[in-house]
Amino acid sequence: MNSKRITFHEILLIILLPCILSLGLFLRSFHLATNPLGFFCDEASVGYNAYMILTKGSDETGKPFPIFFQSFDDYKAPIAIYATVPFIAVLGLTETATRLPSVFFGFLTLIFLYLLAKETVGKEYALWTVFIAASMPWLIHYDRVAFLMNIYATFFTATIYLFIKSLHHKQFLIPFFIVAGLSLYTYQPPKLIIPLLLVSLFILFRSVFLRHTRESLIGLFLFIGISFPLLFSFMSGEATARFSKISIFTSEVKGSELVRKSASQYLFQFYPEYLSLNGEPTFITRHFTKGFTPLLLITFPFVVLGIFYLFRHHRTTFARILILWLFLYPLGASLVAEAPYSSRSIIGAPLFALIAAYGIIHAKQLFMYKKRSSLFLTGGIIVLYCINIFFFTRFYFTTYPRISADYWGWQYGPKQILRYFATVHTQYDTVYMTGYFNAPDIFLKFYDPQKKCKNCFIGGPDRYNPEKKQLFALRPDEIKDKKTFRVITTILYPDKTPAFVIGTFLSQPL
Repeated sequence: MNSKRITFHEILLIILLPCILSLGLFLRSFHLATNPLGFFCDEASVGYNAYMILTKGSDETGKPFPIFFQSFDDYKAPIAIYATVPFIAVLGLTETATRLPSVFFGFLTLIFLYLLAKETVGKEYALWTVFIAASMPWLIHYDRVAFLMNIYATFFTATIYLFIKSLHHKQFLIPFFIVAGLSLYTYQPPKLIIPLLLVSLFILFRSVFLRHTRESLIGLFLFIGISFPLLFSFMSGEATARFSKISIFTSEVKGSELVRKSASQYLFQFYPEYLSLNGEPTFITRHFTKGFTPLLLITFPFVVLGIFYLFRHHRTTFARILILWLFLYPLGASLVAEAPYSSRSIIGAPLFALIAAYGIIHAKQLFMYKKRSSLFLTGGIIVLYCINIFFFTRFYFTTYPRISADYWGWQYGPKQILRYFATVHTQYDTVYMTGYFNAPDIFLKFYDPQKKCKNCFIGGPDRYNPEKKQLFALRPDEIKDKKTFRVITTILYPDKTPAFVIGTFLSQPL
């Protein structure tokens, strides 16, 4: 009996995949609770609503098992919140439990990228794709926080993978439609992007859908059925509540200027200035700005090369799908009034991993008949990536926590304040935490879900009452006359500057 010999190259590929996935998992989970340093209100909302579903079967407003979660005059997509429930059931209501689902979905994105790339081009291409994605700041950053967008990237990547599988295996058509439908409940942009994707795929590959009419119709009916709650939410205004606040159509820009601005924002998302040099034109350090960029610098040249070869091979199925993805990717952020863009167009992250890997594969093919040159090129690319990853991780795990803890970053402080309140609140009539946070009330709920501190409130110096024994946690600049305030303890930012002072007023504050 002849047995197929496994080559050294194949053994190397088998070994590398677990190593790359382990790298990706490590970069997404290392110091998860403390980096980003702070815990933004949107994260606290996801965690608290998951806790309420677990313990009460309702959201924070008392609505039982909702499809959309009302929070901060907005309606949050449900998948992130329901996915958080089992983590909180096991670990309790903590920052780590709230952020772990993002790590999980980020890891799934790597798996689907590997399967997609392996299905279309091959194992080596799949490894390059996963390596680029595993070390990509764009994915690492959003896979570490309890926002909604990285789940959108996972579902979108899975949708593309299932469609590619369905081209040769019709049984994947129905799961393709189901996952596409579920994608609508991950974030705001897919409400626009997913319908455009389905229509575009039908136009480009109508022969596939027509050849498998039964599976296509069943899948389409299931997609419509899954979409029904969303259609009702559009009529009630729930589905558009967030978009109506940030949309370019509700800004003061009108007419031709609106078209120009939207087009400018669309094109900006292809510029190296945004992707690899400076980041986004925003001062909000929760996102990519001040030199913190979505892509590693080494990635961008291969993105350019990959795009060149995609258009050169535009008649192939794989190239047509990626080119479609490329045109759809910036739409989510092109219709908002201002940056950030990286969160709203996060489906660009897995896309650029695929494109950059495509560029690397074709760069290597230029030396396919010169083995030594090809090996030298491969080694050089790996070395450059390792250097780039080293500098990125050093920045992200040492510098970034220091520059992103303030109000325009992750708003460090509520946990430390409320932890102190929990130890002393019985000694006072009322204790007040400053309202210097986005939606500060959610932190009272998250860090004290059982409402043990019944005299804890949100408020500032205006709540002073000389007839009561009160404790305040305030920003230093909220205290106009330092002589009227006795500081008991001070909470410091990572750079050792005072963030909040906790104490009592000695007399009427000015």
